Amino acid sequence: MPFKDLTFLAQSHLASGKKIVLFDGVCFLCNSSVNFMLKNDPDEHFLFVYLQSELAKELIASYPAKTISFKSIILLSKSKMVTQSTAILEICKRLKWPMPFFCILLIVPAFIRNFFYRLVAKNRYSLFGESVTCILPNEKMKERLLND
Repeated sequence: MPFKDLTFLAQSHLASGKKIVLFDGVCFLCNSSVNFMLKNDPDEHFLFVYLQSELAKELIASYPAKTISFKSIILLSKSKMVTQSTAILEICKRLKWPMPFFCILLIVPAFIRNFFYRLVAKNRYSLFGESVTCILPNEKMKERLLND
């Protein structure tokens, strides 16, 4: 699919209420997390895009200026972009029980939650491994992955 069509498709999904998760396509922890989301998102609220893709850069650029780390999970909705622990907890809201229970952690200030998020993110390759290229998606992920 041509890049312009892919960008239009992503923006139309956002406009319809879907959310897009931008994730590190070479990180084994991130890919495992996406597979977990796929299994626990029966209503298909989420679509996925590799952070390393041109589409991810294009989508991020369409939101108000914000310093973004490409070492973080990013959750896009029609009206906002959230990152790090807030993105994870916002994702939990839409997954099967007991995941929404973890949203109680939103009462913890973001700077505290993000300290722990960054600690894991900084060490994720040494703890969980990484691939040289974006990991090939399984069949279920292919259906909801917006990449060329």
